[in-house]
Amino acid sequence: MNILIGLMPLLFFGNEMFYQFWPDVDNWRYQRPPPLNYPNDAETNDTEVHNLFQSSIYKDFVDSGLGTAPWFNIVDGKKVYTKWAGVNEPRDAI
Repeated sequence: MNILIGLMPLLFFGNEMFYQFWPDVDNWRYQRPPPLNYPNDAETNDTEVHNLFQSSIYKDFVDSGLGTAPWFNIVDGKKVYTKWAGVNEPRDAI
């Protein structure tokens, strides 16, 4: 029993090195948003929400403090979280 428990660190190390091939450390660190308008346009209308964020009325609400900053942006047809999303915080802040 003690030998099995003593070999556990080696088993975990072997699992990381040989089975998972040392995955990138930052691969799971940042949450990635789902695809744009996923699963369909009726349930998730990201483009309409983004157009609302870009309207002058909404920008006036944000400037006056009545609204919040947008939590995502659309860049090259992909949804990208902004710094206001609350998911990109460094590990030290958590």
